[in-house]
Amino acid sequence: NISRSAVSHHLKVLMDAGIINVRRDGTRNYYYLDPESSSLRQLAKFWEQVEPMMKACGQKSQEELRR
Repeated sequence: NISRSAVSHHLKVLMDAGIINVRRDGTRNYYYLDPESSSLRQLAKFWEQVEPMMKACGQKSQEELRR
């Protein structure tokens, strides 16, 4: 359960960050992820770098638990 104002606030934050876009049709707003968004590309690049490090840390932790 989340209020309409909270949803609106979060959508505005995502729009301001360039993560989502909106298409207006009459009184309706349709929010969507834009795959061409530079913000999403930066996030994907960041995740490509972070994910291998997280896996390596997880493997190291497992090794330490075995000792």
